[in-house]
Amino acid sequence: MFLDEAGDEIGTTNFRNHLHFCEGPNQMEVHPLRDSESLCSFSDTTRPKITNFRVHKDGQYGYDVQMPKDDDGVYNVTGRVDFLVKANDIISGPGGSNTGLFGVEYEIYDSTPTKLAGNKIYFDTTWVHNQYLQFTYDTILSNSSTYWYIPTNKLISNGYWDSQTVADGVYNLCYWAADVRFNYRDTCYTIKVANHPTTPVIQGAIEGEEQVELTFGGAGATSYRIYYDTDTGPPYQGAGADQGASPIEISVDSTVTKTVTLTGLTNGQTYYFAVKGYNSNTDEESNYSVEVSATPNIFPPPTPENFAASLNSGGFVQLSWEENDSSTAEAAGFIIFRSQTSGSGFSVLPKSAQGYL
Repeated sequence: MFLDEAGDEIGTTNFRNHLHFCEGPNQMEVHPLRDSESLCSFSDTTRPKITNFRVHKDGQYGYDVQMPKDDDGVYNVTGRVDFLVKANDIISGPGGSNTGLFGVEYEIYDSTPTKLAGNKIYFDTTWVHNQYLQFTYDTILSNSSTYWYIPTNKLISNGYWDSQTVADGVYNLCYWAADVRFNYRDTCYTIKVANHPTTPVIQGAIEGEEQVELTFGGAGATSYRIYYDTDTGPPYQGAGADQGASPIEISVDSTVTKTVTLTGLTNGQTYYFAVKGYNSNTDEESNYSVEVSATPNIFPPPTPENFAASLNSGGFVQLSWEENDSSTAEAAGFIIFRSQTSGSGFSVLPKSAQGYL
């Protein structure tokens, strides 16, 4: 609740810290930092806080729509995107303390540094209808203490930054946040623009029973295309994998490095694999990666580790060991052998023996 100097209620805050003023039109909102003594007096001496950021596909909000990150945790940006920033401010006055901002802005800089793009949103004294909140906030991520602003948008309409307006490379994404007293905070992050898919690198091919696990990665791809065949070299027209005939399309979601297991392959048959990157924004496909081969098979489980035997006080021999997880082959059980001669004459310990596994 917000009170005027006479103690009369003039407004309340909703769960995203916008003010509802009692004298305003129904279902209208204005940003909380409307600085007018006639409405509500408060002090604001602290700077806003910027605590995190996200890069989303344009117009898509929530948890699972981020641009992918590379192995260093840096966003790889392609096509049209929205920049989100997590920020808030603290005021002292009637009605509460944890509020939103008066203005947010983003800017893109190259290494010189030259400003290449930017946009700002100011929450002024204009009434803003609830239906437009979707443009200023990610309403899925935001709550009573966390505000995810979208400075690529306009106050009452959608906007975006088109990464194809700059060359592929590394850039600084800088955010600026201000309160009504124009205390401000600015913070910069590194992003990579990648609209032209590079040739992927297959980092590993692990053989298993009727399957091969591939790990690969690149840059600038919105999806990867896995090619396979029983003959070496293009055009890779293989078939039989549970995931489909060659090529198999794999979307790039949270990371640019992918691990994919192809199942339903024939044991003992050698397969040849190559990967291409594809960018749907530019309709470009990379060259084939360097080819790798792998042969699915039934592999014995690896030798157990840290085997030890000790004689306990009751005259029993206690055996212990650890399963070796260095292979994809797993042990279904263990068989214990014994002998009275070192290195020879072993026989299987009967299942009736105490403690048999």
